[in-house]
Amino acid sequence: MGIVYDILTEAREPMHLTEIIRRAKSDFNVEIEPGSIVSALTKKVNSGRMFRRVGPSTFEILEVSKKTP
Repeated sequence: MGIVYDILTEAREPMHLTEIIRRAKSDFNVEIEPGSIVSALTKKVNSGRMFRRVGPSTFEILEVSKKTP
């Protein structure tokens, strides 16, 4: 989840899952399985920690969402 957090922190805006996966590969040389990352992100979203879902398969860092109405 650290890589996803870093990607979204740098982006400073919501990002679709496919772009998160693409950036993980290009920026960190890490292959992320879509199913596993969706599961991990959903657990964080449901617990109110770290991430927020802002659309279908689109996430942002919770701290960013607190700053936006």
